[in-house]
Amino acid sequence: MVNKNLPVRLKTFYGLLIFSFLFCLGCLESENKLVVRSDGSGQLMVSYLVGQELRKELSSPGSGNVALRERVFLTENDLRAQYEGEGVKVEQVIFEEKEEQLRVSYTIAFDTITNFLTTKALAKEDISFYPDKNGNLAFQWDIRRLKQLLKESKSGGDFSLKFTLVLPGKIMESNADQIEKNSLFWNFRADKLFPDILTATCEGKGLIFLSQLPQEGKKVKSMSFVYDPTGKADPFKPFILEAKRSKEIMEKSLQPLQRYELSQLKLVGIIWNIDNPRALIEDAAGKGYIVTRGTFIGKNGGRVADILPGEIIVIEESPDIFGEVTKREIKIKLHIGEEEREVK
Repeated sequence: MVNKNLPVRLKTFYGLLIFSFLFCLGCLESENKLVVRSDGSGQLMVSYLVGQELRKELSSPGSGNVALRERVFLTENDLRAQYEGEGVKVEQVIFEEKEEQLRVSYTIAFDTITNFLTTKALAKEDISFYPDKNGNLAFQWDIRRLKQLLKESKSGGDFSLKFTLVLPGKIMESNADQIEKNSLFWNFRADKLFPDILTATCEGKGLIFLSQLPQEGKKVKSMSFVYDPTGKADPFKPFILEAKRSKEIMEKSLQPLQRYELSQLKLVGIIWNIDNPRALIEDAAGKGYIVTRGTFIGKNGGRVADILPGEIIVIEESPDIFGEVTKREIKIKLHIGEEEREVK
């Protein structure tokens, strides 16, 4: 039997996060998660590794990258000096050596988002939470300065920044990469450095703390940068060409359904009463594909784990920066007029 559903209502959402960095022998990675609760309190969870090259650069008193030193903490004292303040506590701190790298993880707990944003670490950032004209909670983050720091760092090169934001209301609009209910996600890489300004809005109903926020976001400043090529390799020659070729080769090896985010795909039918159940998936262009158990699907390496009478189950596995593999189960359901995704 084949079930059909009506056009999907895709949910819009947004992601943010305060950043720390991981530079490991020319490689940058960082994982962060910011949770804002309905009363304005919340927590920021950060994990990263610092390799020898970056530690040497940041430990040198004569290092010119002051802005980077203010973001990558090599000691617990530095961390507490930047974050602790009224209504803000540093918890669950880990600074430990691991395979000639410094492993760093910590949690910042805050009683109000206002106190959090006025800490020494964040006061200098172009990050804003404010009520919009409709009384909703708006967010804005200008990350152009972050991009410039990555480009200018001696330890720069390939990198991956993962940001997650959990907002306290229904997401109204956003320019994030991915959404799951009220959780927002970004993944930045060396070949994906956009957008310049992150924006998001969530429903403000019942959020009393909105009255404590600034009435508008920080003004977006025009920025101009001057690149000094002295002692540096030509950044436009072989690296760009090779990176482009590598990306093209990788994309050609992907199956069609692996080129899309799961939110861009639509479950339109299931054939259930057979030995090997099958499902019919449509891409954003309306082209259909038959999937079975084990089919790769989505940009995050997901596989179809099971096909049930009213849904398919996709499992995504991803290692964190410490090598531990986490699994995420995504249910894509057939519904009259709406497709739902539930994540465990």
